[in-house]
Amino acid sequence: MNGSFVSHRSRTAAAVSGAIFVTVAAALAPAPAWTQDRPVSLAPPAPLIAPAGTPAPAQPQAAPAGGIKVDKLGEIDANSVGLLDAGQGGFGINMWKGTPRSLVESLLPRIPAAPRSATARDLARRLLLSAAETPAGAAGKDAAGKDRTSLVALRVGRLLAQGDVVSAQALLRVVPHRNDDSDIALARAEVAFLMNDNAGACSEVREQLGRSDQPLWRKAQVFCQLLGGDTAGATIGAGLLQEQGVEDASFYGLARMLAGDKGVAVNGLERPDALHVAMMRAARVQVPPAAVSEGAPAVLRAVALSPNADLDTRLEAAEQAEMRGAFDADALRQLYLSVNFTPDELSGALSAAEKLSGPRARALLYRAARGQNVATAQAEIIARAFALARQQGRLPTAIRVMLPLLVAIEPTDSLAWFAADAGSAIYFAGGESTAAKWTALALARPEAAARTKDDAPKLPAGEALWPFAQLSTIAAPRAAGTPDGASSGSAGAPAAGQPAAAPVLDGAAFERWWLAAQVLGEETRARRATRILSLVEALGAGVPESAWEKLVTATATAPGALPAPGLMAGLRRA
Repeated sequence: MNGSFVSHRSRTAAAVSGAIFVTVAAALAPAPAWTQDRPVSLAPPAPLIAPAGTPAPAQPQAAPAGGIKVDKLGEIDANSVGLLDAGQGGFGINMWKGTPRSLVESLLPRIPAAPRSATARDLARRLLLSAAETPAGAAGKDAAGKDRTSLVALRVGRLLAQGDVVSAQALLRVVPHRNDDSDIALARAEVAFLMNDNAGACSEVREQLGRSDQPLWRKAQVFCQLLGGDTAGATIGAGLLQEQGVEDASFYGLARMLAGDKGVAVNGLERPDALHVAMMRAARVQVPPAAVSEGAPAVLRAVALSPNADLDTRLEAAEQAEMRGAFDADALRQLYLSVNFTPDELSGALSAAEKLSGPRARALLYRAARGQNVATAQAEIIARAFALARQQGRLPTAIRVMLPLLVAIEPTDSLAWFAADAGSAIYFAGGESTAAKWTALALARPEAAARTKDDAPKLPAGEALWPFAQLSTIAAPRAAGTPDGASSGSAGAPAAGQPAAAPVLDGAAFERWWLAAQVLGEETRARRATRILSLVEALGAGVPESAWEKLVTATATAPGALPAPGLMAGLRRA
């Protein structure tokens, strides 16, 4: 698959998937105080020069008469460090300018833990990894007299909540290693346990034991003592924890196993944390399937890579982690390839998949599609994989896994029946130019593209793909950086100095879609039309009154509650 295609970020996808998260991010990072000609783009930018208002580098001071002036270097503020600057997709050194620290501390923990939207996850990751001056405000104690959590610890915590262990580890590496910050030390230990670095985690434990009496550190000490062979010390430490009322049945059971009691039953592993994962690995305890159903994204990632989980548990954990952005699609493909299937299963994959579990069936279909050289047969297998994934809520994952195979299929008349599946999947992945070929095929062969293999009402493929094509057409000029949706170098481009004409919804195409969508039922048609028209307007295009008039008496309901008014106001200010 073409690398540039994989890395492309569709502006249409940004408008659809990132809308909810943008409200939080905008409230966290209100508009800077300096003057700017247009809003700061939330899309990954090209390299930028420093914005107006960025302080100029300090000039060396002349030495005073009669002596030499010596300035002390200021201590590096751990909260200001980051991995991204403005030229790398970060939000800039002045990201927090004008925002009080108390507001940042309040809103950072509210960034969604693991949104299904890849665009929202990317936006969150960029915010959390941006290097920026610490927001103004006192750091020491909060209103209740408690020590404030460091902002970098909050950022690492949000990365771990999203399952982005690699980014959390990278951010911690640029944080000054100071032993007086227990939150940072705790994050380092958690990351080390998740990355199977028990030596690194135990090093943090030894440094913190004299500074913090939190039960988590003492539990980790017991584990580290067991790893070091100090069974007597570990037994005493675990006994003291129990006497003091620290409850954790999983921890005590795993500690007994590591101490040599192989007959003990370990209970309560439905929601394991990083320490439990490390202890299970060390004790060679089989990860129970229940740990996957309720596990956090970072734990799911660890289970997917764990040798002490059976293959079906690893497959389920890997698919769930991929859906939440904690596991790479390429890593999931490699896990699929590790599943053994018989030649009969591979040759009869369509029927064999019906008898297997969801993840194992998708592994079989991926293997079969990968080994298939006939485009029509390959399309049949991919279409079946999409159908199974759609039934089980795993369609985005299935699309990302199948994408390298899908984009290599050339649209031909014999594949017109596959146009809706192929085109919508590739639009979802951000490959507008490739998807447009499938849209053209569907429009050219409506009689073939309208065929379905079940009794559920469906739109003809051309109409099913039209909303994606319309939105990508509107968004494309902005992706290219041309103003107000004007296509650079187009025949209708305005003369120099003249304002560009705003793009407008294709009213005739919408009318055709509206008529075809009758098969969906009135409520579904109205709901989809509302979404299409709202997204068109969100991209800055005009919508004819005739289109909105169709929805004046529609019974479509709102897809969800509005965000909190304060967040909406923050978005308007930004």
